[in-house]
Amino acid sequence: IRLLNEFVFNGSVVMILISCLVSSVVTEKSAKQLLLERNETAQPDEKAHAILVPVANPRVIDQLLQLAVSLKNPKDKLYTLSVVDENAGMDRKQCSNLLNMAAHYAASIDADFHQVMRFDSDVATGIVHAVREYQVSDVIVGMQHHSHLKDNPFGVKLSNLLKHSHYNIFIT
Repeated sequence: IRLLNEFVFNGSVVMILISCLVSSVVTEKSAKQLLLERNETAQPDEKAHAILVPVANPRVIDQLLQLAVSLKNPKDKLYTLSVVDENAGMDRKQCSNLLNMAAHYAASIDADFHQVMRFDSDVATGIVHAVREYQVSDVIVGMQHHSHLKDNPFGVKLSNLLKHSHYNIFIT
C-alpha cells in the first residue's frame, strides 16, 4: 500500500523548494531592515578621552597620577610624559627615571599609563606637541611655587602652555 501517490510526493518536494528560496530572500530583507532601525535608534557612545600627565617633579608624581585616575572613565587612555629639555639641562636619564617612578606608582594603584618621552626645545612646546600627537583632551600639571610676588603666579612654562591650550588643563 502506498500512502502518497506520485503527484502528492512531487507537490511536496516543489513546496519545500519554493519555501526555502522564499524564506532566504525574506530573511535577508528583514535583517537589513532591523539593522537600519537599530542604528537609527542607537545613542552615540561617549568619545573616549585621553589624559596626559607631564611629570617633572618627583615629589608630586603620586598626586598628579591620583588625580588622573580619579578623572578617568573606563574608555579613557592615560599618558605620562617627560620632556627632555636640553636647554634646561635635563637629560634622557633623568626623564627616564621620572617615567619609571610614575610607572611604579601607577602599578601600585593598578592603573595603566602609557609612557611617553619627548625631545623638545621647551617643556611647554613638548607638551603641546604630545597633546596633538596623542589627541589628548585633558592635561594635568602641577603648579610651581615661587618666592617672589613679582613672578608670574603660574610660572613661565605653565603660562606658555596656557597660551596654546585648546583642551582642558587641570592645575594642582
